Amino acid sequence: MKFRFRGGKDCPDWLLGEINAMSKFSAQKISSMAHGLIELQINDKNISREEAWSKLQSIINKDEEMEEENVKAISAALTYILFSASKFQVNGSILMTELQQLGLPKEHSSIILEILSQKGSEIRQLLQTTDNDSLLFNRYVFDVELIKSGEVAIIGLDPHEPSLPVSLTPHAFHSLLKDLRTARDLMMKEEGCS
Repeated sequence: MKFRFRGGKDCPDWLLGEINAMSKFSAQKISSMAHGLIELQINDKNISREEAWSKLQSIINKDEEMEEENVKAISAALTYILFSASKFQVNGSILMTELQQLGLPKEHSSIILEILSQKGSEIRQLLQTTDNDSLLFNRYVFDVELIKSGEVAIIGLDPHEPSLPVSLTPHAFHSLLKDLRTARDLMMKEEGCS
């Protein structure tokens, strides 16, 4: 099934899982989280990612405690939905229908629409003026898709070779990215010492 808020593409499996997780929390909790995410993205551009997570955690955990992994996963899904719907300028009624088709309750979908109606133009402006690397909660936009079941791809780092699509879960992607950054920092440190 194709979705307009995805630019006419299928919904990735990870997003379906997070929509399911989102529906288990109260609409008020999702509202606090979504408003906090957008405010941090738009107004607090100069804070670090760690400070942003800490600030978001304090906004969310005012009334009831929410595990950090749930906060991160739902934040990724909310950010993805809000930014993607803004990017493709999806009509509110269409987005509401699509989110409900994916299993998000009507009350939760209404909150997302409310935020988009209030902040959609600011989100679009942020998308136009900011590169993805500087967005706090959406550092990398990628789709997790199954390419060929059972095959493992070997990633070559030769810049002259053609690019190779790789299938990773969001968690695996962020772990790989962290490891690559650590390796880069170690290599740069070694070069500086020699």
